[in-house]
Amino acid sequence: MIRSLLILTFCLGVFLPNLAVAQSSISFNIGMASHEGDLNKFGEADMDIWSSAGLSFGFYGKKSLGDFFNIGLAYQFARFTGDDSDFGEGSGHASRNFSFANSMHEVTLKSDLEPFKRWKLSPFLSAGAGVAFNNPRTIFDTSNKSDEQIARISQDETEVPSVILAIPVGVGFNCNLTEKLAINSEFAMRLPISDYLDGVSVSAKSEYNDYFGSGVIGLTYTFGNAKTTEATLPAVKDEDL
Repeated sequence: MIRSLLILTFCLGVFLPNLAVAQSSISFNIGMASHEGDLNKFGEADMDIWSSAGLSFGFYGKKSLGDFFNIGLAYQFARFTGDDSDFGEGSGHASRNFSFANSMHEVTLKSDLEPFKRWKLSPFLSAGAGVAFNNPRTIFDTSNKSDEQIARISQDETEVPSVILAIPVGVGFNCNLTEKLAINSEFAMRLPISDYLDGVSVSAKSEYNDYFGSGVIGLTYTFGNAKTTEATLPAVKDEDL
């Protein structure tokens, strides 16, 4: 939690000095994150997005570029878990007996396309690119494991990347309460860049990378005049006629 606050404070410090400009806004959100990987597979043993769900929160400071496009800096915290015991007896996972919890910090340059900003309920598409600070705490059960299995576990313990590429892609909507205030909701997936979100890869003989997603609701405040300002025509004097 302390790391989350430090990263959030840094991001806000970078962006806040520019927020007083018209057409800039800031959003704070909270919700849940969920993961699919070697220790949590949707559709197996009644597993779903709730099986590994944890807290997610963040902020998005953005600048409007025209009537439809926004760009800015986003920070998102996401926590998710997984446990072989959830697969049940007889699956092979019970004898492996691994578990993990990851508290991830993601910082991205984010943009969104919102073609109907003036609507009361305005849909948008979002995408971003940046880095995620990967921090899986994986518990490996080494009892009754062969030398080869223990060697694979040791390889996983040393190869977990602490920083990975983050590419979130999402969809959501803004519910405009006033000209300056809006409620927002967004569902975003992260492209499967790494197989180490759960700290497990070689020891599970994994064939696919992990991925996670987040679903959040939040509040957005817009600085300055939220509407596009029309150009002011020069006054015409009687003597000019």
